[in-house]
Amino acid sequence: MTVPVEVTGYEEVLCDDGSPKKMRCIRVTGKLNNPTGKVAKDVSLFGFVTYSDLDTYALYNGESNYCGSVDYIDPGDNTVTFVTQLRKYKGFTGDEPVAFNKVRARLKT
Repeated sequence: MTVPVEVTGYEEVLCDDGSPKKMRCIRVTGKLNNPTGKVAKDVSLFGFVTYSDLDTYALYNGESNYCGSVDYIDPGDNTVTFVTQLRKYKGFTGDEPVAFNKVRARLKT
């Protein structure tokens, strides 16, 4: 089962040591509802992420729409945070605005 995620904001964070130099990392905050009545575990998040001013695909993993993961989501309304890895294109300063579209969480109960 997948449910929509309403992205409410994001902030810059440091990427893990050893990450490629052409990677930008952001911590994303979103809201979602888990209607299953059970705790969902190992939740994967997918969606379309672009640099909004340039209409350029932003996810670092290139061919996938994988945005990140959350260890668990309780039943009902939740606020979640996850880290997404973005491409840093040549000439980018690293603070270009990001747009999220059709972000969904895959719930496993």
